[in-house]
Amino acid sequence: MARTGRPKADDPASKRITIRFKEDEYDLLLEYAENHKMTIAQVIRLAVEMQVLADKKK
Repeated sequence: MARTGRPKADDPASKRITIRFKEDEYDLLLEYAENHKMTIAQVIRLAVEMQVLADKKK
């Protein structure tokens, strides 16, 4: 019988980071994510990528 369920990702996210936010920071993050139809994880990944790329251009 064939396996069912979610297919394996090509490049799975295997590293986990735990971070605490102040209430106002979290609210700002959540508002941005909702306004841009993104998850909080997607927003954080995008922000990290943008910051790293900006630093490489210096």
